[in-house]
Amino acid sequence: MTKMTKTSFIRLASAVFSLVALLHLWILLTGANISIGSLQLGSWVNYIAFIIAGYMGIAGYTIKK
Repeated sequence: MTKMTKTSFIRLASAVFSLVALLHLWILLTGANISIGSLQLGSWVNYIAFIIAGYMGIAGYTIKK
């Protein structure tokens, strides 16, 4: 089994954060509702999550070794 390098880990984490950001964007564009049990989350939660996950994804791709 090969050992994961720092660069590989950063790229993988960036890809995951980018995917999460895209999913939040999809939720915003389609107007889908998110509920946890009986709690309905507003779209503002998706805006915040999209911004944070998007920033983390972009930051990971632009980070230097």
